[in-house]
Amino acid sequence: MKRSKKSLYSEMVLLYRVDQNSEQGQKINALCREMDIPVKYLTEEDLDSNVGKLAEMSILQESETAQEVQVPPLPAMLLRGFTGKRIDELFLKMRECGAGYIPLKAVITEVNRYWTLKLLLQHLAEERAQLEAMR
Repeated sequence: MKRSKKSLYSEMVLLYRVDQNSEQGQKINALCREMDIPVKYLTEEDLDSNVGKLAEMSILQESETAQEVQVPPLPAMLLRGFTGKRIDELFLKMRECGAGYIPLKAVITEVNRYWTLKLLLQHLAEERAQLEAMR
């Protein structure tokens, strides 16, 4: 039997380029409230901030970033403290309630928590482009 790894951190959804007053933002907010998951909206002012700090995680090392990082103009969803089962549940409920598509998604890990938001978004956009190229 496969055992799911429990996170030290409680669940949190961080959204970038999703307006909390838009239809999508309101649907995601309502869904997360129903699932008892706090939501945090990130802005362009957060791009040079450490992902772990934005996710309210303790940070013991400096942010890692590249010099010339291009920020993709795409919405992103970052997940803190989720198990695989809860991620599946969240995405299923997002589809069911018509919350719309968020092209960039990531779980905050022990590696990427030390990156700047800008660097993480760049990596997500590169991965997305590689996957689309394989189709």
